[in-house]
Amino acid sequence: MPLPGAYCVYDKLPVIFIARRLRGTERLRVQFHELGHHWLHYPLVQFFINLNNKIEFEANIVAACALIPFPLLRSRDVWRLEEEYGYSKKLIAFRVMLLQQLSI
Repeated sequence: MPLPGAYCVYDKLPVIFIARRLRGTERLRVQFHELGHHWLHYPLVQFFINLNNKIEFEANIVAACALIPFPLLRSRDVWRLEEEYGYSKKLIAFRVMLLQQLSI
C-alpha cells in the first residue's frame, strides 16, 4: 500500500488499513490517526484518503494526544520524548502547538 494508512467503511463495517512497512511509533501514530477518523467522522465520510485539511487536522489531533497525553507532556522536558519514546520532532512540535495554541 503506497499510503501509510487508510480508513473506509465497506458494507457498513469500518476498516482500517495500515502499511506493513511502518514500525514503532510511526505505526502507532498512523493507527491512532485512522482511529480518529472513525471516532470523529463516521458516518459522514465513508473513505478517508487525502481529505480536506480540517478532517486530517482533527485525526492528527487524536493521534498526537493519544501518543503524548497531557500528563506525559507536563512530566518532563518535552524534547526528551524523542529519545525516550522515539517520537519524531514533527509529532512533538505538533503536540506542543496543540497545548500552547488550543489548550488541548
